[in-house]
Amino acid sequence: MSINKEMAETMLGFTRPVWFDNESENWEYGSHGTSVVLRWEDRLFVVTSAHGSKSYRPDQVMFPYESGGHHFLPIDNVFSIDTGEEDDTDHMDIRVFSVCDKLFDPSKISSNKIFDLSWNKFQSRTASAKYFLAGYPNELNEIDYEKKHAKQTGTLIPLELNNLDRFKGMDEYTVSNRGGLQSLQGFSGGGVFSVTPTKPNQGNLRWEGILLKGSIESMRCYVLKSDFVRSYIEGISQELDESC
Repeated sequence: MSINKEMAETMLGFTRPVWFDNESENWEYGSHGTSVVLRWEDRLFVVTSAHGSKSYRPDQVMFPYESGGHHFLPIDNVFSIDTGEEDDTDHMDIRVFSVCDKLFDPSKISSNKIFDLSWNKFQSRTASAKYFLAGYPNELNEIDYEKKHAKQTGTLIPLELNNLDRFKGMDEYTVSNRGGLQSLQGFSGGGVFSVTPTKPNQGNLRWEGILLKGSIESMRCYVLKSDFVRSYIEGISQELDESC
């Protein structure tokens, strides 16, 4: 299935490059990794991989309102995941950031740049679905140190669903076309989406989860399922309600 430009831009629109405040006069920002901006009920959250940002304090991690912009979402809390599992689990390899509603400026972001978690309820997985990984690979990043300007370029990589629940809560995908990339570095935390065709070059969109690990060498990707992410966010939202 081929997808039109609008659908490709929609999938990329839900993702953001992850920025870091380097706390340096020489070069203020760094960038590595990908995130997904989500809405649950009346709150906004940003989800990314924990390992991609482990070298930075939570208050140094930044997400632009929209890719390419230098205005950043106001973050008020960060949550690490405690699964309650005794065994080592990839579920803990995510960070959830809540957006401060009082400081959030809706004029800086388009409504179609936020994935509403309720949308998944209206679109189930189908056998005809085609899968895509959206993110910001390191090799497409450009940094002009003289002008102190960073440019991140998002891209899509087609995937094939290889194994549902390869591990608990994790699906395994095969990279079906690397798109000329030599590495998946920078895709961690990226969104995996499915498109179920409805007519030529059109289809129904579903968010399937976030990439936590994978490599071009193995041509395998491991994705934390969206249902698990949603359940964590539901719990976080309830915790925030109780603290108000």
